[in-house]
Amino acid sequence: MFDPLSSDILVNLPTLPPRPVYPTRKLLQPSPDHPDDYILELDYSSASKFICCPRAAENYLVRSRESDRPSSATDFGKLFHLCEELRLAHGFSDALFQRQRELVMEHFLHYPVAPTDHRTADRMLAVLKLYNERYAQDNWHNMIVQHEGEPFIERPFKIELCTVPVNTILAYDKSQLVVDNPIDDKFLVRNVHVVFTGRIDAALHQSNLIWVMDNKTSSRGGGEFESAFRLSLQTRGYTWALQHILNQPVAGLIMNALVIKPPTLKVQNNTELQRISYHYSQDSLDEWFENMCSISADLVSNLVRGYFPQHGLSFKSPCASCDYSENCQLPRSQRVTDLASDIYRNVTWSPIH
Repeated sequence: MFDPLSSDILVNLPTLPPRPVYPTRKLLQPSPDHPDDYILELDYSSASKFICCPRAAENYLVRSRESDRPSSATDFGKLFHLCEELRLAHGFSDALFQRQRELVMEHFLHYPVAPTDHRTADRMLAVLKLYNERYAQDNWHNMIVQHEGEPFIERPFKIELCTVPVNTILAYDKSQLVVDNPIDDKFLVRNVHVVFTGRIDAALHQSNLIWVMDNKTSSRGGGEFESAFRLSLQTRGYTWALQHILNQPVAGLIMNALVIKPPTLKVQNNTELQRISYHYSQDSLDEWFENMCSISADLVSNLVRGYFPQHGLSFKSPCASCDYSENCQLPRSQRVTDLASDIYRNVTWSPIH
């Protein structure tokens, strides 16, 4: 009798392009204006790390190490961003649906998930079907702001934020902190010029107003989700950035949220769609700017003294979900060696890429 398990089965998989390779992210870049001045590019993700726990920010920003564990939630969100970028650029069509399906298949060949993970290719296809049916008539494709002759979709930005005077020698090794610089015995820093960086998903004209549109995937929705982002550095910061880029008023941000929950016995495709509008006054945006300048100065202050403290509360502590929680539990003499292990990888992500 023929044994199917004894026969080799050839499966022809498509040849995929290699993943892009980016250099290790360094905290400072030399300023072209003065040999002792440096540029610090600060994005929302890095700023929030510093606010939650300066020690985590040191591991991420100064030591340029992050957990090497895969994150299906992050990958799922990136895939939705890509599919929505296509929809905003080209509108609804059969060709769009086909291309979205191809992107989903390609993505899960690159980023396979565990058998128990609910963020699968079939789940994404079901989410896209629900989303495309719900918002087929939203007309967002025709509401995209045109800027410098192109639609404002997935635009990275760099905007000067503030300058922090330092005028001292840093305790850190220059080769550890600075892009394309050799080891230097004396690492004098005169000023740190902070630049706010990020990537705006889209800018929309709606109801005679201009809005930031930001895609968000989460496992939690409802009123708590809505209120959590109202005063967020991200939502106000992107509104401030778009107003700076366009040089005209921006009403606020529209959160385009997918709430992806694990399936239950009764509901397999347990998905909620939310669109939440956040209005921001000019005073609120001005306050965001002052807050970010203060946060930047605090970060540089930690850098100058060469010490980033741990934040660990008994309740509502960031430690439980922090990638560095096990590292912080080690004796201090062992932490750098642990960060150099294959549990972690070099930080290469940037919103500009």
